[in-house]
Amino acid sequence: MSSPRSRRTVAAVGAVLTSLPLSLLSGAVPTAADPLPPPIGGFASGVYIPLNDWPVSGAGSGALLLNGNLSLTWADTSLEPTVDEQGQLTELETALGLRGAVTLDLRAETSGDIEETFELLTVPVGSFPAGPAQITTYLGLNLRISGEADAGAQVGLVAPFNITAALQGTGGRPTTSIPTAPAFDPEIGLPDLAGAFAASLTVELEATLTFQISVPQLPLPIGGPVFATSVGTTIDLEPGGTPWWRLTASAGVKYGWSFPDVTGLPEPPRRMQNLIPRQEWQVARAHDAGPAVGASTRWSTAYDVLNNGDVGGLLADGNSLTVIQQGSSPDSFPWLATLDGAGVPQSQTQTTELAGFVGLARAADGASIGVSPVGEVWRFDSAGTAQWARAIVVTDAALTSWKAVAGTADGTVQVGSTYASDRPVALALDHDGEVRWVTEIDLDAPFERTALTALATAPDGSVIAVGSTADITDPAGDFNDLLIMRIESDGTVRSAIAYGGSLTDTATAVAVQPDGSFAVIGTTSASSGSDAVVARFDGQDQLLWSGIYRDSEPSDGRVVPTSITAIGSGDYVMSGTTANIPDAWLMRIDSTGMPVWSKSFLGADADKLTDVVAMPIGVAAAGDSVTADSASTQPDTTWVVRTSVDGMVHFDPSTGLRTVNRAVQWSLTDSWVLRPLTWTESSPGLTISDERFGSTPAAATVRPLT
Repeated sequence: MSSPRSRRTVAAVGAVLTSLPLSLLSGAVPTAADPLPPPIGGFASGVYIPLNDWPVSGAGSGALLLNGNLSLTWADTSLEPTVDEQGQLTELETALGLRGAVTLDLRAETSGDIEETFELLTVPVGSFPAGPAQITTYLGLNLRISGEADAGAQVGLVAPFNITAALQGTGGRPTTSIPTAPAFDPEIGLPDLAGAFAASLTVELEATLTFQISVPQLPLPIGGPVFATSVGTTIDLEPGGTPWWRLTASAGVKYGWSFPDVTGLPEPPRRMQNLIPRQEWQVARAHDAGPAVGASTRWSTAYDVLNNGDVGGLLADGNSLTVIQQGSSPDSFPWLATLDGAGVPQSQTQTTELAGFVGLARAADGASIGVSPVGEVWRFDSAGTAQWARAIVVTDAALTSWKAVAGTADGTVQVGSTYASDRPVALALDHDGEVRWVTEIDLDAPFERTALTALATAPDGSVIAVGSTADITDPAGDFNDLLIMRIESDGTVRSAIAYGGSLTDTATAVAVQPDGSFAVIGTTSASSGSDAVVARFDGQDQLLWSGIYRDSEPSDGRVVPTSITAIGSGDYVMSGTTANIPDAWLMRIDSTGMPVWSKSFLGADADKLTDVVAMPIGVAAAGDSVTADSASTQPDTTWVVRTSVDGMVHFDPSTGLRTVNRAVQWSLTDSWVLRPLTWTESSPGLTISDERFGSTPAAATVRPLT
């Protein structure tokens, strides 16, 4: 590039990071009594840094606006010094192990060249004596952005990385090796047609280990050797070309000498020598000649049909969506709509009979199946026309409350509970609404207060149902545990387990990966209310890990998860609310539970997202918004959000909504208990009746919020 490199230390972030509690730097997870300074999130040997509206320009003529975050753990980094009897350092072996993800949304404000470096992180990770001196090892992390772009160019990037390297030696040129090749696996969120402007941008992440030597008689350290490894990606956008985008990756290893800055912290050297020369390789390229027309990955729209706007379900079919409302009163008939890739309704209907929907599933033939809490099951064709409705009630129950529905290859499965016995009931219907099987599940003593609240279909045809149950003999109190149950395609129960800690834990949703592994989300009690919890299992129902998540911004840190969807590479995206007004949020985690990004959508009034689904690029989520309904007499309105891989939505300021990158605190749980359960199955009596059904065309008031 023609412009010289500019380096900027992010003072606010750097100051907070270097003052983090020693408990964090040593690997302990901060507790409520030992909070992290905002806005930095933390977890075991790691940090989470949100990046909100950072200007990027350097010495060039162009300007970018950057949003995103950095998620990083250095848990696999180790130092092994060898010191002789006189206290002299004779050998040093270092293993650098970093894992995490960088998420960026880059928007060109002006055309021109850009080159800038952000010094994101400098933290001590170990210290040891070497004769009269003391050597402190610092981990540093720098983010470099360079290239050129036209004004209006935009790109989203999620890049998981894994950097491993080994270093030996105490002086001169060190001996180095890379046990495993550095991995930088970017996902690119390509611009819509309106934002398809030319750009060539390189994003590089550089990790450094600096061995800074301090002598007691000197006021400042004298510096020391530095070892650096970098991974990066270059994004080339050329809307008029074929291919119109290309993605390449690069990696390299260098070393040099670092001197301290005025604060005594190591300053990365401007020039370093290659240990392993920089290498580049192509990651992906376009297979078409230009951006897709008619589909957008960044929009937010409110749909007002003079109804209560609570969402009862959301389904995806390619870039299209199907959304249905809950409905809550005799004058509020649910609204069912199909939306195209830009959020424009293609069909809209309202039921003409009362049916408040709490679940929506896709049948194998493309129809939509909705379930109401009072026992009604409705089938809609692809145009939203009601085809049939059945009321299915457990005969001896004072109340049958259906909670969830899932599609299967030969029909649908739904679950609920009965008021009289507190036992969950699962049943399967065929395409015509006929009952194929029904199973009432009675967990053996001492488990009571059992309920199933969510379903997901596994690749082998079984159904995973989750909810809660309580051991009433527990000396700590009869608090709920997560309940995970697998039901075979013929209605028999394959397995059931309870999983939880010493307080109340409840599962709210489940999502399954193509390999059969799955994740369960819910809430767990905490001193300030409740936290979000995720537990991941393999395809044989064996626990892999579980983690607790908090938002560092609200006063009590609460996040309440409502839905989860599985996306590529074993990752998951959750939807929910924070505990403030509340505000809506989305969070992506990787296959180990580490947060990849977290976005809060803030408005003047209460907004929430209750369903999330995977899309060809990114995700879509639905809920209801009071902020978006300020011009209406209704209490809230149906709200659908579409995001790219980075989770960003750019709201017009007039909407009253904005996207904020929030800091996340994450800790793995290792004290919870998993207990296999036993149960008794029975076939309860059912009362089944054909219900009046029908639908009529509807016309919602559509208000784009981006």
